[in-house]
Amino acid sequence: MFVMASLAARDGSGPVKVRNLSSSGALVEGGVLPSPGEAVSLLRGALRIDGNVVWCRGGKAGLRFDAAVNVSDWLPKGIVQNRNQQSEALINHFKADTVTRLAAFKYHDVAPSGITAAEVKTLAVDLQVLADRLADDDVVIIRHGDKLQILDAVVQALDKLAIMTARDALKTA
Repeated sequence: MFVMASLAARDGSGPVKVRNLSSSGALVEGGVLPSPGEAVSLLRGALRIDGNVVWCRGGKAGLRFDAAVNVSDWLPKGIVQNRNQQSEALINHFKADTVTRLAAFKYHDVAPSGITAAEVKTLAVDLQVLADRLADDDVVIIRHGDKLQILDAVVQALDKLAIMTARDALKTA
């Protein structure tokens, strides 16, 4: 799941990516997150849900809501801007940030004779970086949120494949 929101706590607020959302809680990812036990509010547009941080580690946090939330209310509803506004926003975005966003991407050659666990893991990491960068763009989320979820599922599958490939390599060694 890729939905951008804000997480507000006693000491301030900041942007977060909602990675998973249920009626009773959420998994969020962000730069600076509150400590476990801290009261928070998850905000997206006019939507607000209060709750507490259950756990926090590695730039991710689990939230438990004080009341049930309607998950579909929090999902992107479609294009909220007209085409001219979208085009202008995209042009401004690329003028400001294209070089830094594209500089980190690189192609990893996969040998036709086989693939190692390290190569699968590298591909998973590269795909995760791509998905995260795409998810940083509100227009991409609005227009292609469902496709970003597919990227997330592929990354998870590649991570599992890397583990299985490593196990198989140990068995045959």
